[in-house]
Amino acid sequence: MITVLHGEDVASSDKRLKIILKNYSQRTKLWFQQKSDSINLIEQINQSTLFGGENVYICQNYLSQKFLTPKQLTGINHETVIIFWEQKSLKKTDILKLPKDAKIELFKEKQIIFLFLDSISPNLTKTLTFLGKTGDEDNVVWNLTQRFLIMLLLKLEFSKSQIENFTQKKLQDWQLDKISYQASLFNKETLSGIFFGILKIDFLMKSGKTDLPAKNLIEMLFIKHLRSS
Repeated sequence: MITVLHGEDVASSDKRLKIILKNYSQRTKLWFQQKSDSINLIEQINQSTLFGGENVYICQNYLSQKFLTPKQLTGINHETVIIFWEQKSLKKTDILKLPKDAKIELFKEKQIIFLFLDSISPNLTKTLTFLGKTGDEDNVVWNLTQRFLIMLLLKLEFSKSQIENFTQKKLQDWQLDKISYQASLFNKETLSGIFFGILKIDFLMKSGKTDLPAKNLIEMLFIKHLRSS
């Protein structure tokens, strides 16, 4: 099985890589980082394809630096686990050349709003610090509503397909893993309180019943529900 993790958000792709490797805790991990290792890599993959193997091959920047060509990956046994960890986005034309059953996950460089969303935790100081960095982004309320809705649904034990149907939003496995962990930091009452508080802020803003900026209202909401740390 071939997995490609690519994109400029290296921190997130690194976390995803670690999650994947945990699924193969009983297998030997073999890392390949230099072009000079590519011959050894191909030899080991071929042996694994012929005789079966219990290794996991992690290749760092092999595709983006052309250390390996997609053609060399044809005919690989599905049981052979190869992970390409690319620290830049691959071109679409290069992705199309990969085997059709390869699993591709893109990690785009995060905008400030997504850094803020990922920073939210019971740590009030940290959460407010990242909120302050969002500037005057007008989509803060909408993104907060989506994030807390997904966290609340996860806390209520909704499945991935149920969440996608409910939110009309496709979620990658790595995204769901990340938000699931974030949701685990909160209890159901806190998530519910913040979620319905955000809906109230959205109503106040759209109905013109408040002159306060959305960020001020969000800050007060977090102060009410999050503990200082």
